[in-house]
Amino acid sequence: MVRNTAAIAGPQLAGLGLSFLLSVVVARWLGAAEFGTYTYVLSWVAVLALASVFGVDTLLVRHAASYSSVAAWQLLWGLLRWANGLVLVASVTIALMVASAAPHLFGGAHRLSPATWLFAAALLPLTGIARAQQAALRGLHRPALSQLPEMVVQPALMLAVVIACVGAGPRSAPRALLAHALTLGVAVAVALWLVHRSLPPAVRFAQPRYEHRLWLATSFRFFLLGGVSVLNSRIDVLALGALGSPAAVGPYSAAVRGAALIPLALDVAVVAMMPRLAGLYAIGDHATMRSLVRRMSQLALLVGIPVAAVMFLAGGQFLSLFGAGFGDAEPALRILAVGQLVNIAAGPVATLLVIAGYERDAVIGVGASAVVNALLSVALVPQWGMNGAATAAASGIALWNILLWWRVRRRLSISSTVLHTERPR
Repeated sequence: MVRNTAAIAGPQLAGLGLSFLLSVVVARWLGAAEFGTYTYVLSWVAVLALASVFGVDTLLVRHAASYSSVAAWQLLWGLLRWANGLVLVASVTIALMVASAAPHLFGGAHRLSPATWLFAAALLPLTGIARAQQAALRGLHRPALSQLPEMVVQPALMLAVVIACVGAGPRSAPRALLAHALTLGVAVAVALWLVHRSLPPAVRFAQPRYEHRLWLATSFRFFLLGGVSVLNSRIDVLALGALGSPAAVGPYSAAVRGAALIPLALDVAVVAMMPRLAGLYAIGDHATMRSLVRRMSQLALLVGIPVAAVMFLAGGQFLSLFGAGFGDAEPALRILAVGQLVNIAAGPVATLLVIAGYERDAVIGVGASAVVNALLSVALVPQWGMNGAATAAASGIALWNILLWWRVRRRLSISSTVLHTERPR
């Protein structure tokens, strides 16, 4: 676990550093108001991209790993072609809908220019294809390479473009979105090349076989889980932008970024170890699986608790890195940190349910959390602003982790926390 996690932690930590530096530079370049608009639109892109990917990313991780393990090259080649085709058609369709409808639905209410939504629409196909290639690399047991395009290449190029634009022309969210789209396009090209290089030669010469019904049904379940998960993670930002102003999203998004550092070790371990956990479950090695899950939870707490302490004690200094006006989100940062502590304490609960085939339990748990998150956001954001959004988000994070932890114990007889309290079979 340490070896695999360390292998993927390198590019992911490098990407995290680049992403954080990029956020600081973009925030200082655009200012709080335009940075809020930029983040608000990217949040919509993240939500709509889930529909274009349609659960194919998780499907690729699970099935590509299985097919490559048993040398089922025909099915692997068919899966890759089917997944890329589905994502491309769905993402282009949704992008056209956004380009035509979004300016009329959102432009007047939030004074966002049509160019803003056009660049957002261009991001949708690129985001969908990038996620599909990243998932394919993970399924092909290339977790470290899977992180390079999105975590390293894109933010590095974006940072170079933004630095070059400082002092050259007006600062605006549409310009930042255009730079994001151009650099993501380069990252997608790199990802496609990496997938091509990672395929065994036998795959490219195999006659593709398709299991359309199985793949579509499975990807739909993953789509429901991924959709409600991403929506749950973005409801606070969307509610703050819709019920308040996109400008308010700027300081709040900095607080969200700070809180996201707390479960970083768990996130890295999940990306690195999901194929391994799936293989252990498939062969029935539950003892090794339990031990691996417990080690992942220990790693998450070992890293996450000190980070949370920093956010509680020095949150204001952290937020000041983004520029003037961002320190107002310090109370929101502390609230979000509480929710993330519950997240790492619960362990990789959603991952365990997915690899065991209990996606329905995960969807129900995260869906219930999303409903609570949405209701609290509507009730609290108009009155408390950023603090209301943070309270709703932290409540949602805590709720779905508690619900899924309970389902993992019931379904798998595994405790996903550091405590060795497996439920007897």
